[in-house]
Amino acid sequence: MNTKKYPIYHKQIDLESFKEVEVPRDRRKVLAIGVSESGHLAMNERFLSMIHCFNMKMMISDDKKTILLSETEEGKYVFPKSGRIKDIEFVKSLCDAGLAVPCRYIISYSEELQLWVGEYTDVLSGGKQSLEYSVGKMMGSGKNRRKKNGK
Repeated sequence: MNTKKYPIYHKQIDLESFKEVEVPRDRRKVLAIGVSESGHLAMNERFLSMIHCFNMKMMISDDKKTILLSETEEGKYVFPKSGRIKDIEFVKSLCDAGLAVPCRYIISYSEELQLWVGEYTDVLSGGKQSLEYSVGKMMGSGKNRRKKNGK
């Protein structure tokens, strides 16, 4: 490589003070139910493909951080085939408990209990889950970006 075409870095670098950046977790492998500010609960595609029955018995812990889902024909909590249901009261109960919304419940299966267990996770401390929103806030988006650039 001919380095004369490129700027040369002249400062000392202590490689011991660096660590390798981990590969991001593949979100497609995670089973989850997302909870939106608009009051929707949505199973992600992976979780949706794992369930056999859209009728669920859903229970929630007192602190609202754990949900239990049991697939049963007698279940009164019926998700549509899309896996997305509007439940404003559920979302309101999370907010009343002091939990951030939007959020996700990361789902795993309990062999012992024979049901799905969801554990609450705050999407981001800022509360917005979409990468587009986050990048937009950093870069300025839409009309605001044009105004800043004088266009």
